[in-house]
Amino acid sequence: MSAQRVLGGIRDVVTTYVLATDHKTVGLQFLFSSLIWFFVGGTLAWATQQTPILIYFVAIPALSGALGSYLIPLMIGADDLAYPTLSLVSHWLLWPAFLLVAAGMLVPQAMMPYAVMSHSTVLHDVAVPGESWIRLQSILGEWSVGEATQWLWCVGLICAGLAWLMVSVNFITTIAQCRAPGMFLFRMPLTVWGLFSAAILQLFTWPVLVVGAAMQLVDALLGTSFYWADSYFSNSAARHAESGQPLHWQELNELLAYPMLGIIFLPALGMISDVIATFSRRSLFGYRALVLLSWSIASLGVLVVVQRVVVWGESRIGEFSLGIAIGAMLVAGGVHVFHWLATLWGGRIEFRTPMLFALGFISLFTLGGLAAVWGILTTPNVGMQTAYSQGVYGMASLAGVMAMAFFAGIYFWFPKMFGRQMSEFWGKVHFALTFVFLQGAFVPTHLLGGGSLPRGYVDSYRYELSTQILPLNRVIAICVLATMASQLIFILNFLCSVFWGQRVGRNPWNSNTLEWAAPSPPGRGNFDFQPWVYRGAYQYGNPAHPRDFQPQTEPPGGRLASGQGGLETVAHSEAPEVMG
Repeated sequence: MSAQRVLGGIRDVVTTYVLATDHKTVGLQFLFSSLIWFFVGGTLAWATQQTPILIYFVAIPALSGALGSYLIPLMIGADDLAYPTLSLVSHWLLWPAFLLVAAGMLVPQAMMPYAVMSHSTVLHDVAVPGESWIRLQSILGEWSVGEATQWLWCVGLICAGLAWLMVSVNFITTIAQCRAPGMFLFRMPLTVWGLFSAAILQLFTWPVLVVGAAMQLVDALLGTSFYWADSYFSNSAARHAESGQPLHWQELNELLAYPMLGIIFLPALGMISDVIATFSRRSLFGYRALVLLSWSIASLGVLVVVQRVVVWGESRIGEFSLGIAIGAMLVAGGVHVFHWLATLWGGRIEFRTPMLFALGFISLFTLGGLAAVWGILTTPNVGMQTAYSQGVYGMASLAGVMAMAFFAGIYFWFPKMFGRQMSEFWGKVHFALTFVFLQGAFVPTHLLGGGSLPRGYVDSYRYELSTQILPLNRVIAICVLATMASQLIFILNFLCSVFWGQRVGRNPWNSNTLEWAAPSPPGRGNFDFQPWVYRGAYQYGNPAHPRDFQPQTEPPGGRLASGQGGLETVAHSEAPEVMG
């Protein structure tokens, strides 16, 4: 009997927490998995490559996977995601992807498969063999070294691409078909808009990665010649005609670069907008404009892809038009900053932990944008692409900005997830250490780039010029390690608050969006009443209203039921039109 109870308990745990299809459980699975991948994969990335781990297993799972899966149904008034089983499969498909990629990083000669992610100049890397971290011998015919590593990476990236394709299809269908009555498109919060536009961008981006990695895998296993360059340096025209070109993989990678930034940034921009509106106690400035800007960033990302593949290097006019398109993306991001500043201006700002991380996001986002300006200027572009300061653009825009948006979102929606609140004191300590050490890591990189330190070399300090600026690189290394160590404060605060944090009600932040009308934490089906939406998400500070916020579920002239978050009485004539 006791054995049956044990087996029954194990079965209940597996069905409730491991194989559950509820979007909230899947979102928490993404959350805890991304934290594990951050620390385990981050350690591996520190010794080898960091970009694949950062993008595929930390940034996108944390923002789109965890927060997106958890929040989208709550914010649009749905019971669950459109395809619950698909969301479960998408999460567990990422685990074999991570294990394969991590195994590839542990195999001897694991630096070779960085070609899977590289879109740098092939001839530069071949001309200086052993000089650069970014080597492409694996697709230049030298499969005898690092062959198993390349296979592991290709299969891992295929699994990751398929998982995110499932997520994007699920998000798009849910937002298009499962909104609550009255939740029209221009009543959706910007978090949903950001996830929506990022999902559409993923739908066009991930097939490129999946097919490209599959072609590279087929080259290795079956001897095809999609990228195989066994005759790359051969004088035989016949053999050269039969072989592939490594540059084809470079061109496919160009299809991922700017859309990948949009996939990460668009959800972050929406989440930061929600946090700023809530804690400035003012209506968000230019809501419709921000929605259109989100879609413009997604559209420009696709346009930049086409321009970069078709016209880059063909003519000065083509390069100039490409710079204009990238500059337009930066302008769209910069306009977000001005909208946020306009919202903050004159508001009654509450400097809670989520708001501090949102302000830190604005700072790092602006820094990364300014650094990116050098990359779009035609004249210094070639030299700047190999300068160390280009790392500021990548790292400040990816690592720093992603971290600030993720922490702002976690501190903000933690009460909804667990019905408890994280410690404000330790949250502010966590913000202070993270922000200071991130700036200590990124700002000196500008100085190293100004000192003509090249990037991508195994040992730049063999050159006499570089040895003079070695102390700055040590400062960067110390600050990066201190940043990672500071996250232990977040982990302890998070885990302790899950069990012993102060209990809160449905709406501890006095926010307007629909998820705060559900119980904290929400049960199966999310809402204990039928949500009806009467207004937009950002109506704060109305002088004619007794409070400085108006929830989306509050009827005109009515009031919310006490302690329920639902409607006390709703006349039939007051109910919003049900969407078809």
